[in-house]
Amino acid sequence: MNIDDNIWETVEPHWWKWMVRNTPITGIIWHATRSGQRDFDPETEYGATLNWFRSPNNVKYDGEGQPWYGGMSNYVIGGGRVCIAVPEEYAPRYSAGVHDFSAISIEVAQPLNDMPYDARDIALCRELADDIAARYGIPRGRLQNVSGGVIGEVGHEDTAQGIGDGKSDPGKLFWKAYLEGDDMTPVEAQQIASAVFDDNFSDYFMRAMQQ
Repeated sequence: MNIDDNIWETVEPHWWKWMVRNTPITGIIWHATRSGQRDFDPETEYGATLNWFRSPNNVKYDGEGQPWYGGMSNYVIGGGRVCIAVPEEYAPRYSAGVHDFSAISIEVAQPLNDMPYDARDIALCRELADDIAARYGIPRGRLQNVSGGVIGEVGHEDTAQGIGDGKSDPGKLFWKAYLEGDDMTPVEAQQIASAVFDDNFSDYFMRAMQQ
């Protein structure tokens, strides 16, 4: 598996962003970056995510004003590139709560929840998952309603922590592309998104159809 970038050197000093694992790796947790910027392309979204992961401002404080956790993942995929943010022997803190200890966490570039994933990134997701699954003996296929350790592949939306916090990533557009093929047309993507999201988002797909 080709790795394009590695930002661990700048993440490691921020001890609140990662933890030593206390259980074997048995799963993969998929996330979407979701910057909220409609004008971001996958390359820009990828770069913005790496900048945030490196930032000392990526921190949540506890009730006593001490650093508690920062939003992180083991890998970031976007714009046809793959980055290591936190090595696999460490768990990101905080990606999906208790589930993080048993799973590799992967963020995939998607600026907004109604925007289709880049086909290059879906291909890299499959390649990275193949590599991780082969090394750790992880069963393939989507799990749902996971309450503890992850054994297989799961979306943040399907973990107990994600369900409790109302997470929707990586979403139906990811699973459609990742599990069923990456040749989805803008019309097909719009049909999926419209079943979940407000119709006000449909302008993105209409523009995509005209390109």
